[in-house]
Amino acid sequence: MSENRFLPVVSALSHSLGVSDIAAAGLISQALSSCIAVSSTPTEDWDCIAALLCSLEPHNAQESMMAVQIASMHYQTVALLSRANKSDHLDLKEQYLKVAMKTSKHYVTLVEALKKLRSKCDQSIRVERVNVHAGAQAVVGHIAAGREVSSV
Repeated sequence: MSENRFLPVVSALSHSLGVSDIAAAGLISQALSSCIAVSSTPTEDWDCIAALLCSLEPHNAQESMMAVQIASMHYQTVALLSRANKSDHLDLKEQYLKVAMKTSKHYVTLVEALKKLRSKCDQSIRVERVNVHAGAQAVVGHIAAGREVSSV
């Protein structure tokens, strides 16, 4: 493997993260080391993992760690599906597919968590209609959670 070949990918990832090239290369290596080899050459695996990490465009350390997990889960799922497709034994094929479904579910969970982390919006509840019956009391207006209200 020629190290110069990977410099543009590492550089792009390190730029988007605001970290050193060594740190970016470490993230790619972490993701790659946790994966089953899909292709026949490590170069192709490196390229795929690096492309997945770059496409997720992590903006900080937490997103970077999640991106490594997302890339790993995706890569594992594809590898397991590939092995299931190549297997001639029905019971082995079923096992590969079962594990692939589990990794696929974890992938979706991680993607949703990354989306939630990036959204950073406050949760709000909109009340469309309030019925106040005779003798009851109602509060109308903005109510913020976490504040104590003093009684008068």
